[in-house]
Amino acid sequence: YTNSCGCFTMSLFPIFAPTTVTPVTSTWISGAVRNNVSEDPSTFSGQNIGTASAGRKVVVGVFVNQAGGMGAYEISATLGGDAMTQLLLFRNAANNAMSIAFFSLDVSSGTSADIAISAAGGGETGGRKGIAVWDVQGAAATIHDSAGVDSTNTTTISMDCEANGTIIAVGGGYIGDASYTIGNLTKRYNEEIISSMSFHGSSDDFSAAQSGLSITANANQNENNLLAAISFSPA
Repeated sequence: YTNSCGCFTMSLFPIFAPTTVTPVTSTWISGAVRNNVSEDPSTFSGQNIGTASAGRKVVVGVFVNQAGGMGAYEISATLGGDAMTQLLLFRNAANNAMSIAFFSLDVSSGTSADIAISAAGGGETGGRKGIAVWDVQGAAATIHDSAGVDSTNTTTISMDCEANGTIIAVGGGYIGDASYTIGNLTKRYNEEIISSMSFHGSSDDFSAAQSGLSITANANQNENNLLAAISFSPA
């Protein structure tokens, strides 16, 4: 600027550019179920995994039912033959043989891939399975929060999410008409595995931080259900 004598001077105060945060985006891409209690792994062939990009993280939510025992102690996943990182494993420890897991893998190329799910340690090898696939962009390497619950009829969990983050949830249980109603997240996928069992997935991005957000899954039937969720913060 110019001072009173007409001379040009420089400010002694540094000028800082504002910090720009790129929001996380989660886009539900595909879902599928398999009803074959004796196969393991279960391969979901040619699943859509979204648009190829350098920042893509493919996130897969998994539901497993193993009849006749507790939920699976071990669940693993591969995408295109590459091992995925397990983000969360939540199992029904008392009965009803149900488990939920989340997996992720950074995948910069390709638009489809085979996804294979293995489950063991519960009532049987293999089990009935469902998957839901998200294309997540701009997320941190690790999850910010996670929660899981096993209940009858309405399942409720409480989740935290940082500003410009995302929450992804999956669930399932002994509901045969795929009629889940999801509270405080948008239901993206809901499918019947067998006549007495369904699987669902939900997600939303949040511009404002969420603290203790109550997420519900109401099956409108007094049967056992699992619900679990994870959240991502911006990278």
